[in-house]
Amino acid sequence: MLQKLIIKNYALIEGLEIYFSSHLSVITGETGAGKSILLGALGLILGNRADAKSLFDKSKKCVVEAHFDVKNATIAQFFLDQELDYEDRTSIRREISPTNKSRAFINDTPVNLNQIRVLGELLIDLNSQHEALELHSADFPYDVIDALAQNQTLCNDYLKTLSQYKKLETELKTLKTNEIQLKKEIDYLQFIFEELTKAQLNQPNEQTQIEQELERLNNAESIKQKLEQCVNQINNADETIVWQLNNLQHLLQTIKQFDQNIDHQNERLKSIVIELKDLGFELENINNEVVYEPSRIEQINARLSEIYRLQQKHKRKTIGELIDFRDEVAKKLTDIATFDETIAQKTQEFAKIYAKTLGLAKEISKKRLKVIPNLENDATQSLRTLGIPNAVVKIHIVQTTELQPKYFGIDQIAILLAANKGTAPQDISK
Repeated sequence: MLQKLIIKNYALIEGLEIYFSSHLSVITGETGAGKSILLGALGLILGNRADAKSLFDKSKKCVVEAHFDVKNATIAQFFLDQELDYEDRTSIRREISPTNKSRAFINDTPVNLNQIRVLGELLIDLNSQHEALELHSADFPYDVIDALAQNQTLCNDYLKTLSQYKKLETELKTLKTNEIQLKKEIDYLQFIFEELTKAQLNQPNEQTQIEQELERLNNAESIKQKLEQCVNQINNADETIVWQLNNLQHLLQTIKQFDQNIDHQNERLKSIVIELKDLGFELENINNEVVYEPSRIEQINARLSEIYRLQQKHKRKTIGELIDFRDEVAKKLTDIATFDETIAQKTQEFAKIYAKTLGLAKEISKKRLKVIPNLENDATQSLRTLGIPNAVVKIHIVQTTELQPKYFGIDQIAILLAANKGTAPQDISK
């Protein structure tokens, strides 16, 4: 129920507050008194178009605010759907700036015009001598007939299944679009997969290993030369390191009779000589293994060229990234291979929810058809009682195969009225 209307800087009104009781309130006045201005201000609360030309003072903003007692109204679902705080005393405010910018608020929370338009229609019903707004609403015939047919539960169930139907319909369309796109790419993806598979990229650290091996092979001569020098200095040259150490042992041997600690030092020298001879042996083995192999260098260069080419082509920095990319392509190919199965499964789900939704729509339609004859008769008799003796009310209902939004189901309904004898019934909104 509307409790208070506040109007500031609108049309001829500089500032006004009107309070309404819980009983009937009547505003009267001669032509030009401003009754329509109040309705115009109330229209802003309903989401009507704002115009800065209607400002009383063009330098200030216009504010229209309405307060409602809604504790007995069935609008809690609106607040829940719109994620707004619900209060038993609700306010709707509309502000229009001198620059024609408009802002809307519900309980001081900024909202868009459509939100206050929906809430306004739930709270206010305007009827003038020229129009009955509900008759212009596409929902009106369904609201009336479903109320008489007690279809509310069925309509709610229909809306839930319709939502699932629309969701699955979108998912199925997306799948089919993706299928077309993926099948366009399948030849390219197959080529990439075969190319990467043929490259035998199995070890992420292969590139590092063969780059190091190539470095060794390219410097084989220098490496052998240095190793041979080391081996010669240890064992093969005149006065080698081993010879010098053996000489040290001999010297220590000649003086050990004078100092018992010399035996310990001599043993240490023996260990060093043994270790050094072993080192020389190992270095000689390494030297023997170092071979300059032009064919192996050529093989490694070819392998590295292939790796570098694939990295550059597919914009990957390492073999590990190329392996990951190959696996991604393989997964896409697998998805494409199973796409028909996925679509078939989704199509089956879609068919089930369609059948369920259509079944509910048919049940709703069946109950509507039962109450239409009585509604036509009662409405016609009521009009005749009001002094329109030739009035005829007809409900035109057409069933379609296409599911309709909201609670329309499979029906297209129009309420037709012929007010005069010999005239064809027309849509009541006209």
